[in-house]
Amino acid sequence: LMMGLASVGYISLLLFLVFYIFAVGGVVFFGPNDPLHFRTLPVALLSLFRSATLEDWTDLMYISYFGCDRFASGIYYVKENYVNSTTGQDLPDVFEGNHFFHSWSEVPNKFRCTAPSKQPLVSVAFWVLFILCSAFVML
Repeated sequence: LMMGLASVGYISLLLFLVFYIFAVGGVVFFGPNDPLHFRTLPVALLSLFRSATLEDWTDLMYISYFGCDRFASGIYYVKENYVNSTTGQDLPDVFEGNHFFHSWSEVPNKFRCTAPSKQPLVSVAFWVLFILCSAFVML
């Protein structure tokens, strides 16, 4: 029994190490493009845990693959769609029916797509490698 618990401890340590390495990479590569999931290291660890369980990991990959302006995943607001670029005023009726926000100034920064960048090669390599590594360690 004690040998089994020691093995579980080593596997947990290895899994945490994999998550930590990929969380640092996620914050570095995807933080500006995906601030909701990769703004800080603890949030990135939670997002990676969600991905390791295969819960909507493709949404996270598509946000980093296409950029938050092209694939908003229903969570990002792109300023050009809501604010007139010449006057800086909210476009009429764009927040009509939105139960959460009534103007652009009410949208929190973590839901704003301010630095869209698509990274197709990095995104595919990162997510496929993470899913494989976490699956091998967990199984």
